[in-house]
Amino acid sequence: MIANYINFKTEEEINQPIYRIIPCRIFEEMLIEQKNYLRKPKKWNDPFENFILNATGVLPDGEEATFSFRDSQYGQCWSLDKDSEAVWRVFCPDGKGVQLETTVNKLYKSLSEQTDTLSSFIGKVSYHKKDTLLKKGKTIYLTSDGIGIASTLLFKRIEFSYEKEIRLIYMRNNNKNAQNICWGDTISYPIVPNDLFNQVVLDPRMNDCEFQEWKMKFKELRMEETKIIQSDLYKPLKGFQVYAKEP
Repeated sequence: MIANYINFKTEEEINQPIYRIIPCRIFEEMLIEQKNYLRKPKKWNDPFENFILNATGVLPDGEEATFSFRDSQYGQCWSLDKDSEAVWRVFCPDGKGVQLETTVNKLYKSLSEQTDTLSSFIGKVSYHKKDTLLKKGKTIYLTSDGIGIASTLLFKRIEFSYEKEIRLIYMRNNNKNAQNICWGDTISYPIVPNDLFNQVVLDPRMNDCEFQEWKMKFKELRMEETKIIQSDLYKPLKGFQVYAKEP
């Protein structure tokens, strides 16, 4: 297994589908710009994000230090859960969301092909109780391949385990192969949406007019029409019959 796939054990795992729910307007921007975006962990909602690198470090010689590279990390969150009603409501409370589907491998390659294997990673988040989490965060492995630092973004509290998260991670360095990366608290890199996304699933709470309107917008921005569907999470069952029998 390629080391940059952190916490994955088999080829089957890295080829499994993953999902990300975002507002439709954000996906519209992605199609217009033909780019994907990663953000610094400090911009995420959970205050425990990146808690390891935000702590005071103790070097092998006992000297205390801060980790300068903590502001050089960027991430993007995906999920193994295909259709979570809770996730729809958390990330798109207005009912105007879209779920993107790709695979672990496709997502990693979309970034690594713009950079290199020393700065691009993808990993499965592990969930722990708070006291266990703090114990696990006591040691950082400063490996030359960068995996030790990237792994610090793959710990989360057990209360968030329903998210079943997969994280795409980029660590900024003096990478000469990253000319296409745009910097700031958010980074962007070029993608071909029709190649990256297997399917685009619109919010199950949309009425038919809203669904058709957003479908047309995405189609006009060169997203393949056959890949654009609506979630059937709230669709009534059709053709289901119940047979009554006497006891």
